[in-house]
Amino acid sequence: MAFGDFATLLTDFTGADENPISDGGKWASLDGTTNLQRISNSLSGSAAAFRGSYWTVSDYGPDVEAYLTISTPSGLNVLLARATSVGAATYNGYAIYFSGTTTAIARYTNGSSTDLATSVGTITWASGDKMGLRCIGSVVQGFRLPSGGSWTQILSAPDATYAAAGKIAIQCNNTTARLDDLYAGNVIPTMGFRH
Repeated sequence: MAFGDFATLLTDFTGADENPISDGGKWASLDGTTNLQRISNSLSGSAAAFRGSYWTVSDYGPDVEAYLTISTPSGLNVLLARATSVGAATYNGYAIYFSGTTTAIARYTNGSSTDLATSVGTITWASGDKMGLRCIGSVVQGFRLPSGGSWTQILSAPDATYAAAGKIAIQCNNTTARLDDLYAGNVIPTMGFRH
């Protein structure tokens, strides 16, 4: 199975502007104090500072894939999976992120990130691109789908720190970024997958 075959749409962020985003309790603060906002049918930061929210409805994984659409790239944009200890500053998990032309896979421990792999060369994210993350066993992979293109694995790193299922979460650090169409799902390795 190709990347994304197991993921289904969780939300397209359509609805009235909401700050902080809740969507009827489907979203909550990742760190217990800061949140993202829904604005103009998309997700964005709620201030010119690091903010994050997680999807409360269910856990995914431990083998999991998730992706979202970058409607307006700006600042730091982060997608997390296997997120645990959510709702407090001590959250953990794996992430793919980009900031400017730097793209990386990171491990979050007690709310602080450590890069596991960084892109060689520059990757310029554009409006309409999709950013994806997959955790299979002890391998964390990052993917990109350019508008009009196909999914390409851009990063991979081994890490066995977090092996359990967890939440899907999103972070960004300004009010200019616009994110949309969040997908996630459990990967079933016995069905096979390719990248």
